[in-house]
Amino acid sequence: MRAHRRHGLMAILFCLFATVLAGCMFQGEKETAKQIDPPPEMTIEKQPSDGEGSGEEGANTPDVREVYLLDANGYVVPQTLPLPATDEVAKQALEYMVTGGPVTELLPNGFQAVLPQGTVINGVDIREDGTAVVDFSNEFASYAPESERQILEAITWTLTQFDTIDKVNIWINGFEQDVMPVNHEPIHGGVTREMGINIQSSDVTDIRSSEPVTVYYVAQHDKTSYYVPVTKRVDSDRLETEEETAQTIVEELVKGPGFETSLLTGFHPDTELTANPEIDAGTVYLQFTAAVLSGNEQPGLSNQVLEPLVLSLTEVGDVKQVSVDVNSSEEGDLVVEEVVSRPAVTNQGKF
Repeated sequence: MRAHRRHGLMAILFCLFATVLAGCMFQGEKETAKQIDPPPEMTIEKQPSDGEGSGEEGANTPDVREVYLLDANGYVVPQTLPLPATDEVAKQALEYMVTGGPVTELLPNGFQAVLPQGTVINGVDIREDGTAVVDFSNEFASYAPESERQILEAITWTLTQFDTIDKVNIWINGFEQDVMPVNHEPIHGGVTREMGINIQSSDVTDIRSSEPVTVYYVAQHDKTSYYVPVTKRVDSDRLETEEETAQTIVEELVKGPGFETSLLTGFHPDTELTANPEIDAGTVYLQFTAAVLSGNEQPGLSNQVLEPLVLSLTEVGDVKQVSVDVNSSEEGDLVVEEVVSRPAVTNQGKF
């Protein structure tokens, strides 16, 4: 009888031990499974360096951010808007370009968002080589064919404002796109600012021996002025050096955007440079005739001359500021001398 009890007790202990051991093994399997779950396909690896406002102190302080919108004439135009502070500034900038999205209450008069309504930014992956991989939802592909180029320009120029982004790759729901989804413009390998913006037809005779240059012209809506980047093609031999590029930009600003557009130039047609531009340590030095001035009693450089000049020239190489000297046509005396840096924001107030 004792032997039977002893055998029964040993059987019970063995069952308890097996149960505990199985539980430990199962728990270990659960922990192992949790550790090897793959990461999401699209992550925010790194955001641009100017994404300020994180932390408790800046949580409610808005940041100004540049986004590209459509004006009443269909131009893709940078507008600087106050946006909530976030660490995901690239993703946020795109979210504020969606029709019917949070940008609606911030839109300047005459402007509209460029991305299709309902578009979701699934993620922005900024890689070490300066490529931003943007994953859109399926709604992104619901735009009209004639809007494709404007959308591509707006995305590219918005994201490449950040120092860490040079190129943009477009994905839809986790799949890389070789062409845009509607009109099938090629985007294989990514797009950069070299694609241009608001491209204007030019009078160059040989497109193969020409290169793009971007200048800023003046636009007006309801008595409000703002600046529109326009890419024109010019002969390559006018852009062989940065100094020649600077001179070409000045010449195109004086020449104006063409009568077929709604854009304007603030430069008098008689404006000329009295010397070739010089570039030194990030500053381009320009000397103008007095025709560049406006006003009779106290001649000066108008904002519609100075701002497009600075915005256009600081697109050249490492140019960070512009020095302007104006000499009187009669005596050669210095009339105006100004040194101006590129504004931190575009189309918001004066600088």
